[in-house]
Amino acid sequence: MITNLKRRNFIVQVTALSLGSMTLGACFNKGKGKNNLHDWNVYRDSLIPSGKFCKLFEKEFGSTMCHDIQETKFGRSFQLTNPEDLREFQEADATGKCSSVVRIAVRIAAEIILNDQDASDEV
Repeated sequence: MITNLKRRNFIVQVTALSLGSMTLGACFNKGKGKNNLHDWNVYRDSLIPSGKFCKLFEKEFGSTMCHDIQETKFGRSFQLTNPEDLREFQEADATGKCSSVVRIAVRIAAEIILNDQDASDEV
């Protein structure tokens, strides 16, 4: 049985943080070929910007946990697998409030990508 905490972790991992990390991984593997999971150097290089992304995200929101961010944005957290909580979540402007988190996450990832490109252009 999955605990509520694990469910909440999973919710965060499949949204803004995971998408940002995946985007950074794809950008920083550019020109290195496909499916380089066996190449530890490529993997390690992609962890550096992803780690920076996670730290900046946590600095921005105070947490990487979905339920913590929900408490900040909504004044409470929701168990999204519970139909009543899901309904209340949707009625509390989930689209608007969660979209703002995603927009900020995209901005953070873009800044990391652009700053890295600027640094590589100088070399």
